Amino acid sequence: SAAFAVTLEDIKVALDLDFVSGINHTVYHGYNLSPPEAGFPGWFYCGSYIDEKNPWWPYFNEINAYNSRLSWVFQASTSRSQVALVSWENFLWEAFHQNGYCVDYVNEAVIAGCSVKDGKLCYGEQQYEVLVLNRVGTLDPETATAVKAWVQAGGKVVFVDAAPNGAQGLKDSRVRNAFVHDAMQSLIRDYPTQVAVIQGAEPTAWIAWVPDAMARVAVEP
Repeated sequence: SAAFAVTLEDIKVALDLDFVSGINHTVYHGYNLSPPEAGFPGWFYCGSYIDEKNPWWPYFNEINAYNSRLSWVFQASTSRSQVALVSWENFLWEAFHQNGYCVDYVNEAVIAGCSVKDGKLCYGEQQYEVLVLNRVGTLDPETATAVKAWVQAGGKVVFVDAAPNGAQGLKDSRVRNAFVHDAMQSLIRDYPTQVAVIQGAEPTAWIAWVPDAMARVAVEP
């Protein structure tokens, strides 16, 4: 950002975005160390000008007090996420948050280790309402079994572009591939209100994609 263009409001908004995204420990890296002989503004050329020469410096402690209070509360709390996401790109994660959905990245070990309660996928203290597999081509058979059991218990799944159609590895590949393919296709066929295959979007279009996709499986933000 331009020199002296950042306001205390801008910093607060940035902190709030961190908080709603699950970040609860802030590290500032904007104090501009410069020798007195360098003059004003000194060795400063970019970023937020955070030091005692900024007019709002005497009030910066108010932002820090706010940050400290909320950080303490969130660090002592348990987050709640609705969406379990398997994805290789961050644009979709961000789009979910901007649409009011809290999201956790999960992997196959988490999915296979989940239990099912009241139609939710439970792992530790988290209870997910929907599992989103973003352009995932393969699953271990154990993971496919866990996904199928969850849907049969009332869970919801969104496959972006296509459902996984095989398994990784060469050992018993024909049997493993067929198992995963058949398990996923049976979910799509037998549970049309809980399982959806939805065409994905370009990076800048995920924000509009999320509400439409979640409406398909009736998951409110």
